[in-house]
Amino acid sequence: MRLIPLSHTKSRLFVAACTCAFVACFLFDGSLAPILAADAPPAKSSASTSSLEDVLAKRKDIAGQVDALGAQSGEHAASADGVEVSTTEDELEFLQTLDGVYAQQQVRLEQQQELQAELKKSEADLEAFRKFGPTEAKPYSFLLLEDLRDELAAAEDHDDAFNADIKPAGQLLQAAQSHFDQAEKDRRRVQEELAENKNTEHTSMLTAALQLAQRGSQIAKELIVVRRLEVDVRSLRRDVGAVRKTHLVEKIDSIGKNVRFTRQDVQDRLKDLTTSAADLEAKVKAAHAHFRQSESEQITAVKLLHDQNAPQATIDLAGESWRVARDALQLELSLLNERLADNKRLHHYWECRFAVESSAAKPTEIEEWSESLGDMLDEISDNERSLEQRIETTRIEQAKLVERMRDNEDPAVKQWGDFQCAQWQRLREVCETHLVQLKVNKRWSGRFREELQAKLQPQHAQSWWTLADEQAISIWSYEVVTVNDLPITVGKIVSLVVYLVLSILSAKVLSRLLGRRLLPRLGLNEGASHAVQAIAFYSLAVLFGVLSFQVVHVPLAAFAFLGGAVAIAIGFGSQDIANNFMSGIIILAEQPIRVGDIVVVDGVQGTVNHIGPRSTRLKTDSNHELIVPNSKLLSDKVTNLTLSDSLIQTTVTVTLPLKMTVREAKQLLLSAALSQSMVLHKPIPIVLFKQFGASSMDFELHFWLQLEDEMQAAIAQSEVREAINDLFLQHDAQPAIDNVSSALPNRSKAA
Repeated sequence: MRLIPLSHTKSRLFVAACTCAFVACFLFDGSLAPILAADAPPAKSSASTSSLEDVLAKRKDIAGQVDALGAQSGEHAASADGVEVSTTEDELEFLQTLDGVYAQQQVRLEQQQELQAELKKSEADLEAFRKFGPTEAKPYSFLLLEDLRDELAAAEDHDDAFNADIKPAGQLLQAAQSHFDQAEKDRRRVQEELAENKNTEHTSMLTAALQLAQRGSQIAKELIVVRRLEVDVRSLRRDVGAVRKTHLVEKIDSIGKNVRFTRQDVQDRLKDLTTSAADLEAKVKAAHAHFRQSESEQITAVKLLHDQNAPQATIDLAGESWRVARDALQLELSLLNERLADNKRLHHYWECRFAVESSAAKPTEIEEWSESLGDMLDEISDNERSLEQRIETTRIEQAKLVERMRDNEDPAVKQWGDFQCAQWQRLREVCETHLVQLKVNKRWSGRFREELQAKLQPQHAQSWWTLADEQAISIWSYEVVTVNDLPITVGKIVSLVVYLVLSILSAKVLSRLLGRRLLPRLGLNEGASHAVQAIAFYSLAVLFGVLSFQVVHVPLAAFAFLGGAVAIAIGFGSQDIANNFMSGIIILAEQPIRVGDIVVVDGVQGTVNHIGPRSTRLKTDSNHELIVPNSKLLSDKVTNLTLSDSLIQTTVTVTLPLKMTVREAKQLLLSAALSQSMVLHKPIPIVLFKQFGASSMDFELHFWLQLEDEMQAAIAQSEVREAINDLFLQHDAQPAIDNVSSALPNRSKAA
């Protein structure tokens, strides 16, 4: 049988008790949540949630047991071999730990009761509002509506926080359940060992171990109740917030329909702003006085350290601490002055807001105020980001300082370290306070700007057309740049773009009429017409483009820099583009390849469909589009099957048995070729006797075609084979016809 040393079992209970205390310390702020799994669902526990009366009774009973054991705090009991089995201190430690857990349950149950009552009251208030409406007298004050909007914004922020709190609470509940399961496993294991124990010397030790395991399991079980109550409390907080938010939304909607913005509302708010400004000015004066006093104290403190021959590290730490204090005071002064400036702006905007609501503001003023508020909102956003970064930096520096001072026992160093830590904390509090005020100003400014933008929406067609016409004229006459003392306005640029587009379209239409109507009447073939049409298009586009510059009075010197940039681009990064463009011009002018020609490029045969400035497009017999750069057509070997004419020669190879004579075979082959309509009689087909086989003769039938498309040669070859097969079947001779050779021109047409 395996025995458990008592010291090991006690250490388990000690670790369990420490864990409970550690979890209790961080219960409210959820600091243990990052340790747990991110997506762990709340655990289901067998522990039941006690009532507040039960918890109070348990704490009272524990208090009585603690008092009874207090008189025996020094007593010990030991086993026969001298091993410690049980002590009064262990019992006291267990009772105190259990009482701490019950205290947590008591706090949660009290919070639960308060929140349940608050939720019931909030639901009753919402029901009463829906039944009777707002309690305030009509017409409703505009300031009341503003306060309700601020409350709603705060409620939405709290709602997000409540939803975020529920998940960590569920994770803590699951952790408590896991801890309880492990404690139960330890208890059952020790209980089994005690039941199977045959050695009476170990009975007392195992009994004590079982008692400690039972205590650890009981504490873990009660912790599950704490965690479950925490989940309920956080859920109730969320529900209360949701009901309040619903109440605020409905109340704002109801009051907003019958609200009146009076001059008295503006005066009341301006009075509040004036009082706030006076408080800020007093704080600025106090901060100035504190700053001067801090400088004097810094000089005195550093001088005293030098007089006392303090270590240089201490003097450096003191100087660094005063620097942090100075930064905090300077930042406080700066932020107070910013709040004063914001106070003045809000004072002005409240006047503007009243003018807008009373319809005394002009559209131009409303637009100006809207743009100003937009700039203000951007400034507030920038300040928020800066302050958030400053707060994060302050937190990091404060943590570094605490870590550095942790193991230092020098009283002077500890004193200055505490002073610097306090200054870092002050700096962070200054930033956080101003950040809260920025959020308030941002909400108010955002609401006012939304109201202004709603006012800027056109109320009727005439006002909309007037505003649009004024804005369009302003934009059209806006001067972008001047060239040779001539203004280049937005209107000229837009007109130039329109004229250039029309020039390209006109050049395209005229060149197309030239290529399709006039040139064919002059006897030019399709390829030559396409070449002349392309050159005419480029020439007309350039001519019309230059005329467009003259019409809108934009000197070409305004785009001279573009010419230089294009030249540099061609020289350094566009060699291929320039090469292909010039190759396309050469092809159009020289015409080694024309539209409609059948060519072979890299073993691929196709018909030329289009010759562009950069590439030439071919269509193969499989209806595939092949894009070939123009430079490749000039630099590589290209076969043009229809350059000078469309006459080509093709071949069919035939193997005949020896039972036929050569003369008979030639006559039959010639008859088969001449019987086809696509085979030309001039030049006349030729039959060549190539060689003898083991039991056959090999012949080649050469004939000519007038090539019109890619498939014509293949079709003619197929028909000639069919004719050869029919003739030789009539003469009881079965020919073997091999694959034909590739179609070749009757003379060299390589371009």
